[in-house]
Order: sequence, then C-alpha cells, then structure tokens
Amino acid sequence: MWAVLLFAILLGLVLLFAELFVVPGVTFVGVAGLVFLAVGVWQIYELYGNMAGHLSLLLLTVLSAWVVWKAMRTQFWKAFELHDQIEGKATPDAISLGLEIGMVGKALSRLRPMGKARFGQVEMEVESLDGWLDAGVNIQITALEGQKVYVKTN
Repeated sequence: MWAVLLFAILLGLVLLFAELFVVPGVTFVGVAGLVFLAVGVWQIYELYGNMAGHLSLLLLTVLSAWVVWKAMRTQFWKAFELHDQIEGKATPDAISLGLEIGMVGKALSRLRPMGKARFGQVEMEVESLDGWLDAGVNIQITALEGQKVYVKTN
C-alpha cells in the first residue's frame, strides 16, 4: 500500500510543478496535482496515524519548497522558455513600400470603400474617399497614414 501512496504523492508533485513552471494559468494539471497530494497525505493519516501524517505533511512541504527554490536558483526552467523574438512587422507601412501621395494605380477589386489596388509592383489594401468604386478604375493616392492608404478616382 505504501507504494501506491508514494506514487500518488510523487505524481501530485510532478503535476504541481508542471503547473507552476510549464503550463500557464490554473489548469486541470494543477488541480489534479493538488488532488493527488491531498489524497496521498489523507491516506497516510488514515492508514498510519497522526504522527506519520504530520511527518509526511511536513516532509512534503519542505521538499516542495526546496525543489521550487532550487529550480529558481539554478534557472533550470530557462531551458523551457522561448527566447526568440519576432523582429518584423506583419504588414509594412505604405511609405516603406515606396508609396507616395499622388501615385497613380489601378483598383484590383471593388472598393466598397475598401479593397485591393496596385501601384507599380506593390499591391495594397486601400480605402476609397469617393465611396464605392469598380475594379479596374484608375485611382490616385491622396493620403498615407501608417498602413492605411487613402485613394480617390483619377
């Protein structure tokens, strides 16, 4: 019986530490870990008496605190962290693509009032200041604000 209790307590510890360092937030892993620990200690109280229960609870508390302290001090968990950073932007701004106010292009799709347009080799989502426009209409850039391109008919 002691092997089952030891297994339950060790599984509870593993799940609890996985919750603390690997799985973000409060999830089933942490709850299951606490349940395994509680059942293990409760069964020690039931089967072996108060003295064994108190000793197991004290030992479990000290062991848990020591493992957390040791893991934090040695930075063992740094191996599980993501260290890469994304440097690029999802969509570059219009000026970095070479677009300028006054450039003439063609609507690739209907502009209702937003749609796709081409200016030279650059395809970009644009917004029409003249309302809805059909595809194939010649348009001119009137304003640039970061990723937004405002156009009117040419």
